[in-house]
Amino acid sequence: MLPHMTTPNSARDLDVIRAALGEKKLNFLGVSYGTYLGAVYATLFPDHVRRMVVDSVVNPSARRSGTRPTWTRTSPSRAAGRTGRTGSRRTTPPSTSAPPATLSRPSG
Repeated sequence: MLPHMTTPNSARDLDVIRAALGEKKLNFLGVSYGTYLGAVYATLFPDHVRRMVVDSVVNPSARRSGTRPTWTRTSPSRAAGRTGRTGSRRTTPPSTSAPPATLSRPSG
């Protein structure tokens, strides 16, 4: 089944849901990977989009070039947990050696 779980197929599934709800167009809010999914949906079904808002946009050229997406490069352990490449997910945040930030009031 995994070969069929692609972004274009997910966009097609989204359009099936839209049609099943009896909506002519949809409003879409996409964050991170959702921005890529929304872009693919709008490319496949431009007449079915009413409004689209995207935040934290993923670089689509990285997907085509075969490089790892930004969220994988910045947090490989989190990405591994999402994709099942390791046996378990991290349950605690990684420790840092940097001291916590302190706030000081300006004098005067």
